[in-house]
Amino acid sequence: RPLGRRISNRDITDLKNAEERAQQLAFFDSLTNLPHRRMLLDRLKQGLSQAKRFGRPLAIMFLDLDRFKHINDTLGHDVGDSLLLEVARRLSACVRAGDTVSRPGGDEFVIVLIEIAHSHSVTVVAKKIIETIGQPVRIGDHLLHVTTSIGIVVYEANAADDVIELMKKADIAMYAAKQAGGNGYRLFEQANA
Repeated sequence: RPLGRRISNRDITDLKNAEERAQQLAFFDSLTNLPHRRMLLDRLKQGLSQAKRFGRPLAIMFLDLDRFKHINDTLGHDVGDSLLLEVARRLSACVRAGDTVSRPGGDEFVIVLIEIAHSHSVTVVAKKIIETIGQPVRIGDHLLHVTTSIGIVVYEANAADDVIELMKKADIAMYAAKQAGGNGYRLFEQANA
């Protein structure tokens, strides 16, 4: 017959914190805390479903900082990382709360604008981003002047493109903006015209 009870009281706080950290790393960039590629693709799939269901287009903006490698090479990765943090903050301030700003890696950012009224709305946002990113950034003793190239693709509700195809088109448009001298944007149709 039992003589008493045995109670175990184990603190699992460290285990829970480790699980939360692993979840964070699985979906978010460790430097900027923006969604990275895996979360971006998930949000894009959701956005495409909504665009089809409600008949509202969405836009993908693929951004690449112009001459970022030069900053990293001459001023160091710490300055480059600080610049990326500031760019992430500025980009987030340029879009609506329901939109997604992500950093898939390096100096590339992808923005998903959901439920846009028309393609003109996207160009307004692109101009705002170019102006905002173009404002000088002070990092330590350095005053940096940064520009960005933006490729844009607009997904209409009746289009057949999938997420991967749309990302490719936005990337092609971004390279067209770079080839045109940077510090600008190109719509995918313009990139191929």
